[in-house]
Amino acid sequence: MKKIFLILITGLLFFGISTNYVFATLPAKQKNISKTPQPQTSKSEYDWNKYVKNVQAKVKKHWYPPKSTDNYKTTVKFTIDKEGKAHFVRIIVSSNEKSYDEAAKKAVIAASPFEKLPDFVKDNGIDIQLTLEYNPLLGPNKPPVTKANQEKLYAEKYFKLALENHTKGNYEGAIGYYSHAIILNPKSLEYYLYRGCAHADNNKHLKAIKDFSTAIKHNPKKPNFYAKRGSSYIELKEYKKALSDYTKAIELAPKESAVFENRANLYFLMDDYKNAIPDYTKAIELTNKNKDLENLYYFRAAAYKNLKQYDNAINDLKKVIKINSQNADYYFMISEIYEVQEDYKNAFYYHQKAKNTAKK
Repeated sequence: MKKIFLILITGLLFFGISTNYVFATLPAKQKNISKTPQPQTSKSEYDWNKYVKNVQAKVKKHWYPPKSTDNYKTTVKFTIDKEGKAHFVRIIVSSNEKSYDEAAKKAVIAASPFEKLPDFVKDNGIDIQLTLEYNPLLGPNKPPVTKANQEKLYAEKYFKLALENHTKGNYEGAIGYYSHAIILNPKSLEYYLYRGCAHADNNKHLKAIKDFSTAIKHNPKKPNFYAKRGSSYIELKEYKKALSDYTKAIELAPKESAVFENRANLYFLMDDYKNAIPDYTKAIELTNKNKDLENLYYFRAAAYKNLKQYDNAINDLKKVIKINSQNADYYFMISEIYEVQEDYKNAFYYHQKAKNTAKK
């Protein structure tokens, strides 16, 4: 049977955090699977008063309510998970002034993460409730901060949450946080770029293109913006638009291997092998990374093969095999080319190599 404990802390702190409640669900008895048990703080020994005071202090540092001649009080509730991160931040007692309620929520988000919870707390974490009160007679106990700087601070916090969700594959959640960051700091083109990437990862390429286009409009000198938009155009099979973007990226970054590889791959996709080969060649000249060279030589070899330039294709495939001799596909392709050339001895040799490699 689950047990619930309640810690009630009362008292008014300077500039307004008061009357705090902590609720936590305790875990059922669990087996100790560690070979070397480590000493842990017991439920009865843990200082919840200290934990809550630390949460109060951190939220207080990030609370920037608008200046006013009136008193305002708002109560915010949120969940702290095992890692100390705040979730489900909501107002449960409104100040009846939206700007103060929003300032309270932003303070919690900006203050997160807090200290990690002790091991005995269940995975669903604990709920904390804080009442923040603004008293114009006391005034803020911190240097004045401009509204613009406040919003940039909160925008960065949302951006970090967005990146965290994006990395975990939660694209919808990431897009929501990126959108909050953009609202607070619409001048950050990085936010549009990353939200565009999240839309693209979520197969929403029209929305991705819109974000990339916004970034390009405000800074048309960034090759990465064109490269990202070009990739989304490819997904929509708008190859001419993608080609235009990739060409623009090359103009802006003529010494970057990746931009030539992007356009080469697009030409290959369009069956334009004649134009693909010079771009693969330029990309090869600009890189010294074996993994990149492996792919570049392989696709250039495939382009040569499709143009029936068999000797060039074989030369590239042999370079690929020097980099990675464990891929059977490379031997199979050489075998096929030798067979077309009626060089059956080499065709048989590489066919056997392919079979033996595939068995490994």
